[in-house]
Formats: sequence, structure tokens, C-alpha cells
Amino acid sequence: MKQTSKGKIWGWAGGILLVLLLAGYAGWHFLKKNLANPKNTAAKEAITDQLKKLVTEASDSLYHIEYDHFEVNIDAGKGLITNFKLLPDSAVYQRLLAARKVPNDVMRIVADSLILDQFGFAKTPQGRRFNIAGMTMKHPQIRIVNKRLAYNDTINAEKAAHPPALVKMMKGILKITSIQKLNISNLNFTFVNQNESKEKTTSLKHLNILMDGFTCDKLADPKDTSKKTLFAKVQLCRISTPDSLYRLNFKNIYFSPEQKTMSVNEVSLVPRLDKVAFYKAAKFDKDRIHLVYNNMVMRNIDLKHFLQRQEIHIGSATIGSSWGEVFNNYNWPKRTPPLRPEPFPHQKLQQLAFDITIDTMKMHKGYFKYVIAAQKSEENATLFLTNSEGLFLNITNNTAVKKRNPYAFANMRAKMMGAGDTHMSYKFNLASKNGAFSNTIEMGPMDGTALNPLAKPLAMMAIQSAKINKMLMQIDATDRGAKGNLDLYYTNMKVALLKHDDKNDDLKKRGLLSFLTNTFMPNDNPKKNGKFRKGPINVTRGPRESFFGLLYKCSMDGMSSAIMGFDQHKQKPNENIVVKALQKKNH
Repeated sequence: MKQTSKGKIWGWAGGILLVLLLAGYAGWHFLKKNLANPKNTAAKEAITDQLKKLVTEASDSLYHIEYDHFEVNIDAGKGLITNFKLLPDSAVYQRLLAARKVPNDVMRIVADSLILDQFGFAKTPQGRRFNIAGMTMKHPQIRIVNKRLAYNDTINAEKAAHPPALVKMMKGILKITSIQKLNISNLNFTFVNQNESKEKTTSLKHLNILMDGFTCDKLADPKDTSKKTLFAKVQLCRISTPDSLYRLNFKNIYFSPEQKTMSVNEVSLVPRLDKVAFYKAAKFDKDRIHLVYNNMVMRNIDLKHFLQRQEIHIGSATIGSSWGEVFNNYNWPKRTPPLRPEPFPHQKLQQLAFDITIDTMKMHKGYFKYVIAAQKSEENATLFLTNSEGLFLNITNNTAVKKRNPYAFANMRAKMMGAGDTHMSYKFNLASKNGAFSNTIEMGPMDGTALNPLAKPLAMMAIQSAKINKMLMQIDATDRGAKGNLDLYYTNMKVALLKHDDKNDDLKKRGLLSFLTNTFMPNDNPKKNGKFRKGPINVTRGPRESFFGLLYKCSMDGMSSAIMGFDQHKQKPNENIVVKALQKKNH
């Protein structure tokens, strides 16, 4: 079998699915009469022998299958394989390598059991279909080693015109197959990328995957009812994370290889536990994340490039609307291990063994809020962005793409606290060894009291009046720290310092301290004499600090200096800088 065709059939994790389908299809289509007699073990042996022969011949003897038990019951529509193994032969690999026939991907699959339930042919409006009520894979372990070889990058006329018989068979089976439910329990998946000077490995362990309603059929092109195009549809794909804290859901997936598009009605990351139970399970101040993305569409998916080089290249991606909440409870102990040596999103992307590039991604109609259960105030502090629009360029970890352009860009516009027009831009150096990036935030005029949902619980300070005319923040950062500046232009700032009232379980004003604060604190920036206080930023990133944690520390450092002229305590970013400044003035 030629390499390009082998890559299509045996590449990635599809081997298990195809072997199961082939087992059921072969049992029904070829040997139904003989298998009707459950005592006819010769027919069952013929199926297993045929399966082994097909796998061996299709892979030029690179792969062989093993199992402890194989059972097919046509009358009941059931199939079972236990201790299934799809194994490569290292000696054959070396022979095929010398003959320039070895595939880019070499994989090893082991599963405790593979189960088919209620399978058989049925007549449907779309024609005769091979229906499967349920497929189950228990504890599959899949390991794929990818090393791209130049001679696999081309498909000559002979390869294209004469695909192997197994390829033709599998294409036919997939086009007439419908699976109501696919359940993969306790999956361990490892992908090894050996295409760079330093090998990269990505492992996903103890995943549980549920997929409902898989079909592959010819459907009418929405733009041209006279044309039929191939679509694969999945009603629901649900992945449970290993820590049992989240479910990742994909609803209504439509994939058209002919149109090179894939759409998903909804992608969501949903916590499985409420906030109280979540922190009892996590046991530290871990971010609790809840995200929903609607109407996601990916266009210009380069399938040829994927099949030949196993590189994912998406021309454009669009998200119609989004909603997100990140919640953190500061009453729980801080995270201790592990350290965060490469904490930034563009650094995490470079660590992935999967080779991926998205040229352009747009996000529309976004809402996002960051909520903190503050310890001192015993109330929730909320920072939120509304009506956000985002544009992301050159999202990649591909070496060739990074050589042409080593920078990724993110630009977002939103309403800060639903009031101030805000523009945020990021420039990420994808080739940097220390995670270098720059960030600029510009916010237009807004009523300062709109910041109270954040300031009152977190800083124990209420803004009674303030007109913020403009805010401009700029930083240059690495994974060691950040330097920059925050310029804040405002007039008529009056604040009230607060304390927690145990009797009424709320916050009340500290009268004398608030009076002294407003007396000594500059109410305008620049002052009436024209003197302007800048907000220098110079922070060191803690070894356990996240990307957003660093940005928060930068904003606190610059804001405190711009308002009071005193640097925020680097190790105590939650300290009330107003009280600190007042104490210094009274001395």
C-alpha cells in the first residue's frame, strides 16, 4: 500500500474506529449466513483471519493486530474484541525506511476491550445504511510518533488513480455508516513530534469521551441545491477532564472536506461542580473557568497539507458570540506546587507537539467577567468587559511560519465595566526563549464610579466621584517580569475608605480616614498647575504567577503610582495603597 493512502487510513487515532467498523461490516455483509449458526466458529475465524490479513497487507507488514478474544453475534448485532493491540514492527519499519515507503506516522494502539452493540443494515431516506447503536472503547492507549519525510509530500498520478482496495472499502463503509453513540473511557493519548532538533511530546491522560449521532453522508450544498457535497456530522462530543472538574462540549459539528470548512454550533467548557464544591475538590485558589463560544466556523482548512504532513492549517476562524467567567476564591490557600516556568499563552502554544497554524481568528459579541471572592471584604469583586470584538493574527507553532513571521498579534475592543471604550493590543514574540511580549491598553472617558464593583470589595475603597478622561498603559514583559508605564488622566476624584461591618455583614465608610484621604490625595491628574504624575511600572514575576496575574500586578503598580505617587508593594499587590500613602504623609 502506498504511503499517502496509508496516512489517510492509519494516521492519528482512527485505527480503532475503522477496525471496529470493518469487523462488524465484514461479519454482516460477507458471512451473515454462516454466522447465523452460533456454533459455526469457522466463520468467525475466517473474519479474524481476514482482518489480520487486511491490516498486514494494507501496511506493507508494518502493522499487525493481536487480541485475546473476538466475538461477533449477527443475530444480536453485537461484537466484542478484548485486549486488542495494533502494533508496529520495528524491523519492517527499517526496511520500509530504506525503500522510501515508511509513513510519517507510526502508531501503537492498545485497548482493554472494543464493543459493538446493535449493529446491522437498515433502509433509511438516505439509502441503505450500516447503523450502530453503540460503540465502546475501554482504556485505549494510543501513541503516535510523527516524523515527516520529504518523499511523502507529493501524490503522483499513479497513487491518485489507483487507491488500494482497503481504502475504497473503508470510504464506502464510512459513507453509509451511522453511529448513535461512541463512548471512549479512560483514554491515554500521546503524540510525539520528531521534526525539530528537540523532540516535543503532548500527552492527554484519563480522558472520557462521549460522542452522539455520528453520520457521514451526501448533503445538498446550501448555496447550490443542485450540487451534492460530503458532510460529516456529530450531534455531540463531550470530553471529561482527568481532574473531574470540567466537561468540554462540542454541539452540532458539521465538517465538509469538499468545502474545506468545519462549523460547531456551540463549544463550552463547563465546571462539573458548583463554586463551593469546586474549591473543596481543588483545595487551593484555583481559577474556576466557565466559557461558552457560539457559532464557530473554520474555513480554508488545508486537508491536503494535513494528510501529507500532519500539520493543521486553518485559513480563518470566526466565533459569532461568546460568554466567559473566571472566578477565584481568595479565601483558599494560594497555589504552591508546581512552579510556572513558561506561563504565557504563546509559550504554551510552542510546547504543543501538534503542529497548528490559524492565519486569522475573529471573535464577535463577547462578554467576559473576572470575579474574585475577596478575603478582607468578604464580598465578590467583579471586573467585566462587554461588547468585545477581537482580531487574532498568526496563531502558530509551526517553525517555517515563524521564520517568515515570528510575531502573533491580538487586538480587542470592548466596554470596560460597561462604560469606558477600551482598546487592548498584544504583540507576542513566538520565537523568544523568555516569552517576550508587549501590551498596550487605552481606555477612553468614563465615570469613575463604574469601577466600584471592583474597587469596593478588593481595595476596600469606594469611588464617590471621579471623571476619568483617559488611561494609557504600556508594558514590555518576559517571563521574569515587566516594565512600562500607566498614564491616568482624571478630575474631581473623591473616595471613601471602607471596613467590614460584622454586625450588618456589609461594608461601611471609615469617616475620619476618608476625610483625611480626600484632603491629602490629589483630586486631579494633571493638577491645576499642570504637573502630571506618571505611573511607572516595574514588577518581578513570581515563579508561580500566571499570565493574567502578571498583568494585574502591572496595573496595580502603575495605578497606585499615578494616583498617590507611591509604588505599590511588590509582594502585596492587594495592600490598600491609599492607607499606606496616608500613613507616610502623617509621619
